[in-house]
Amino acid sequence: MTGIEQAEAVRSLLAPVYGWWRRRFGKADLRLELRKGMPFEITEPGGAKGYAVRGFRVRVRNAGTHDYECLAKLEEMTRPDGTPFENAYLPVGLKTQHQKEQKRPGGVFNLRSGESQLIEVAYLDERDANSEIVLQYETDDPNCVPRTAYSLTVRVYGRGKPAEGHYRLYVDGRGFLKMVES
Repeated sequence: MTGIEQAEAVRSLLAPVYGWWRRRFGKADLRLELRKGMPFEITEPGGAKGYAVRGFRVRVRNAGTHDYECLAKLEEMTRPDGTPFENAYLPVGLKTQHQKEQKRPGGVFNLRSGESQLIEVAYLDERDANSEIVLQYETDDPNCVPRTAYSLTVRVYGRGKPAEGHYRLYVDGRGFLKMVES
């Protein structure tokens, strides 16, 4: 065997091991991000400073070199004391901004290398003290939960290791919906 042939043989043996190791222990190609303001926090009417219909979204970005077919899911939901919130629908897919705007079911979406997409998480009509938080499940039916605080785990699946984000969703003492990383 020549040196080139030996190198090719070693590469062909190690490539599957390296791929497995990278999927298991490496950093995910998909990244989740939550920041203050637009486009992460949106209001209707747009730019409202007072009570409004307020929603929160998380950006998922493909930082890898491959194109992915993705699915964002709300995986876990707990109360502030750590006890699980009894939500029979979890885990469940979430909608992207375009699926919601186009009034089509959520679920699978594509991300090319370098692209990003906003994932809808929750909305609240703060103008109505009796309204509940509406989670943005992949179905068209409203999925309401009481106005309280929740710890959420969102995962986005593509190829390899899923991206994971942990957030605190709550209604503050003035009645405004808030979402922060936890």
